[in-house]
Amino acid sequence: MVSRRNRRFFKGMPSTWGRDVDRETEAQAAQDSFYYWWWAFLAESVDYRRAVTGRKEEPYASLAADFGRLGSDFEVWWFERGREIFAEPVAVPRVRRLEHEEVANYEGINPKLVIEIPLAIRRQTILRQVNKLLDQHHAGSDLRVHAYSRAKRHLYPHQRIRKTTLETLMRVWQARKANPNWPWWATGEQLKLSPFHIVTERDDTDTAAYKHRIMALVVQRMHRKAGSIIKWAAQGDFPRSK
Repeated sequence: MVSRRNRRFFKGMPSTWGRDVDRETEAQAAQDSFYYWWWAFLAESVDYRRAVTGRKEEPYASLAADFGRLGSDFEVWWFERGREIFAEPVAVPRVRRLEHEEVANYEGINPKLVIEIPLAIRRQTILRQVNKLLDQHHAGSDLRVHAYSRAKRHLYPHQRIRKTTLETLMRVWQARKANPNWPWWATGEQLKLSPFHIVTERDDTDTAAYKHRIMALVVQRMHRKAGSIIKWAAQGDFPRSK
């Protein structure tokens, strides 16, 4: 069994992480995480490739020193580099019962509010009093959880992008890279990005032209967003698009 001190915890991966799991289980969890998509988008960055081969310009150089050569196999990269970059040395903080002997020597890496909860009063009264204390001491919506991260690199905290969205944006980026001379609308039809704007045999000339125009706009917008995410990924912020 891995000792608590030597366990690894990765934000955004299963909450039970840190237990003694095998390599295959960890690899699959990483593959399903945002860390995989950072690796994938970073692999598309020309700036990053230049940094890896010796370009000293910041912030690319420091990121290249951390991520190293990405290769073509995420699992290999994860165990060689990724898990060291993103690992938190301690578990994500949780509310827990504090044993009596721990009161004077509790672990203080993360900021805490130590309280005494008498069990001889009503639950509603306890909750009301606890919430009052939290109102006084907790930062609420102003809390920046990433500020307490001890990992070498952490995910960009100020923007929410779904993993399914990242997958779609990457498909658009790679499709355009493979066929840069295709009409934009053709890329959209190939990927079925907006089924309502795919031309059918029933469409007349004007309708087909309208659908092509809208589909082209959809693809161009997604391509620009993918390019922006690639740019920020190479500068150390992921997933960030603006």
